[in-house]
Amino acid sequence: MADKRSVFNKKAKTYKVHLNSSLAGLSTLALFLVAALVLSIVWLFSGNDTNKNIIAQRPDSVSSSISGSQSSQPSSSKLPAGDERFSKPLAQSAMRETAYFTDAVFVGDSITTGIDLYSSLTNTNVVASTGINLETVLTAKSVRNKAGDKVTIPEAVKEIAPKKIYIMLGTNGIDWMSVDSMIDQYQKVFDTLKKDNQEAIFYIQSIPPVTKQKEKNSNGLNLKKINEFNLRLLKFAEKNKAYFVDVHSALASEDGYLSPDISTDGVHFNSSVYTSWIEYVRRHTSRYE
Repeated sequence: MADKRSVFNKKAKTYKVHLNSSLAGLSTLALFLVAALVLSIVWLFSGNDTNKNIIAQRPDSVSSSISGSQSSQPSSSKLPAGDERFSKPLAQSAMRETAYFTDAVFVGDSITTGIDLYSSLTNTNVVASTGINLETVLTAKSVRNKAGDKVTIPEAVKEIAPKKIYIMLGTNGIDWMSVDSMIDQYQKVFDTLKKDNQEAIFYIQSIPPVTKQKEKNSNGLNLKKINEFNLRLLKFAEKNKAYFVDVHSALASEDGYLSPDISTDGVHFNSSVYTSWIEYVRRHTSRYE
């Protein structure tokens, strides 16, 4: 009987040892699972450095590196070098209200003077002169200022102190000036306007086409040269951080020329064309300004 008890006690002790060992193992597993759960919750709510840096940014802000730290400062409004918005014509956007042009100035020759006469932008400023070209625009006292005195176009623009400047120059002189010379002169005009209006946004407008008949009757005023100049203007706009408005494409017919039906002399337009021109300009503005 004593032997049986002894055997029983030994078995009970052995079972107890196994039971304690099993319970200890389960406790360790439970603690491990709880710890893992807590760590998962902490990771979920706190995130990690990589997730914090994968964020959507405006195209004009400099993207932060995935491994770098984020700045607490707001994105800079300065546009980085090589920004693609300056390397191609402005895409179509929502039509701007005419109020957008209240603080704008349209600079140009006789083509631009028509904006003052025929367009819906009665609240904008037009500083333009018939016969002006890239070689005379800086020196000729061709317009009047607020006091009625004759001044140069840059002087008149400076007095207005616009926030936006639209330039269309080049039609006068393209028949006798080389494209290289025109771009050089354009740079001088732009630099002068920029110096006097450093906070202004600049829009460079391509010059419009001419009719086939005008091309035939002219020695140098032809579509090939106009297209070459406009392509150079696009590069010019990119270099000078100015927006390019492709008015030429908006006014050209399917063959690339100006339709004789809408032109008075092969270069200038009928009054109705100014509506189309300005509507195009209103639908092609920078959405970042």
